Amino acid sequence: YQVDVAWNLLYGFPGENLQDYRDTFKIVQAISHLHPPMAYGYVGLHRFSPIFHAPEQFKLRRIRPLAAYKYLYPYPETVLENLAYFFDFDFDGKEKTEYWFHPIKLEVECWQQMTEHSRLEAIQRGRDPMVVRDTRPRRVRGEYRFNRLEAALVEFCDEPRTFPQIHQFLATMTGDLGADESRLRGFLDWQVEHRLMLRMEERYLNLILLEPSQAQPAGAFWTR
Repeated sequence: YQVDVAWNLLYGFPGENLQDYRDTFKIVQAISHLHPPMAYGYVGLHRFSPIFHAPEQFKLRRIRPLAAYKYLYPYPETVLENLAYFFDFDFDGKEKTEYWFHPIKLEVECWQQMTEHSRLEAIQRGRDPMVVRDTRPRRVRGEYRFNRLEAALVEFCDEPRTFPQIHQFLATMTGDLGADESRLRGFLDWQVEHRLMLRMEERYLNLILLEPSQAQPAGAFWTR
């Protein structure tokens, strides 16, 4: 649709834990065929933001004007607190977030470098089998082939679907209302393990681009 995506990956939100970073790491590995973030960075505390207006909700402490302000304006901190737009802050566990984010940082940098050559797309569709090519840096294999029913399940999950929805779709496709749930779960789990789908809570989302797309270098939005 000729739409550029310009976005940043933020981390260091108060309340995040190690599992949040592990989940993000898996997502980054799986979506490296999509447009990468322009940059990554630590979340900032800005005046008028929800975090600024409810610091106690996010358990922030030692909120103070960004250190650079004291070099710009020769005023006491009480004045800078009213003048500043950007603030520094602390919270319990903040010192761990850089360590937790480091593996994600490396993955994002690889993603940015490899984006012109990274693909996960159907190169044959509408026939049996559907053929999918995978050139992502963390691919499990380079090519996949899905029969008519498997391809229909992939296409059905091109928007988030719950397992009951997928099972009902399979039953409708096959005419078998007692369609084997265990085999279906096995297929979906296999898709997730090969990073062809994401599972978020109880929903599955296909990651295979059903139409081939042209490569865009990282930062294309800003370099026209």
